Amino acid sequence: MVDQKTAHLQLPLPHLDNTIDEDCPRVRQALTQVDGHAEQTDRALQQHDAALSILSEQNALMGVRQDSLERQIEQNREDIASNVPRPATPDKLGMVQIGQGISVDENGVISTEPVTLATPDAPGTVQVGEGLEVTLPTEAAEGEEDQTPGILSLGVHASENPDAYGKGNFQFYGHVKLTDDFEEGTAAKDGVAISAKGVKDAWDRLLNLQSEVVITSSGNWIVPETATYAVTCIAGGGKGGNGSTGVATEWTAYQDNNSGGYSYGKYQNHGGNGGGGGGAGQTITQKCNAHQR
Repeated sequence: MVDQKTAHLQLPLPHLDNTIDEDCPRVRQALTQVDGHAEQTDRALQQHDAALSILSEQNALMGVRQDSLERQIEQNREDIASNVPRPATPDKLGMVQIGQGISVDENGVISTEPVTLATPDAPGTVQVGEGLEVTLPTEAAEGEEDQTPGILSLGVHASENPDAYGKGNFQFYGHVKLTDDFEEGTAAKDGVAISAKGVKDAWDRLLNLQSEVVITSSGNWIVPETATYAVTCIAGGGKGGNGSTGVATEWTAYQDNNSGGYSYGKYQNHGGNGGGGGGAGQTITQKCNAHQR
């Protein structure tokens, strides 16, 4: 007969008839087996605890690794987001597209095409020279529009050489030099033009408008319409009277010539009465303005 409560120990139960003879050895055996089983149980529990401890440490380590992995994943997301292709700007790196004049090979190496200089018959690369301006890439201020770079235009220019920018003359349009001096010995063929001041100076010189003009002879004159004119007419005197007949006197004079000798000469004196006076003249001064008919 076996105890059903401790079937796993396989402990025989004492028989009712031999409890004294058989029970003591069986109890000792049973206790020994129980002790052995308890030791096994303790060892199993210790192994179990050690395994649990290892599992706990591994779990903690896995938690740390999990946190690290999550942080790495988040960092990777940020890196991916920051590395999304964006167009390059003057201040930041970014993606660019290969445009005209640039080539790229299968290894991603880019290079420029050979430069072709511009000619009168074909487009090409030019250098901005004297007298020309070109717009440069600039950052516009707030509220202003960016100007388009690369626009070529005629800049502020001047030169002492008349042929530097195309001399103008009486036949062709071009650059001319202005002068205020109307007496300068140049002409339209020399690319020289007179200024408004030069024209006024010539006009003033022609009419002497800076002071009174006295004209003492008859004639036709071109005069400014806005001037005030003082016309003076002076009448001539009357005809003089006839002179009287002159009286001639002749005499002989004796003269010492300081040489110890004498000489004789003849002198004549002629005279006549004056003519009659002219008639009284008349002076009339009239101020007037010119009127257009």
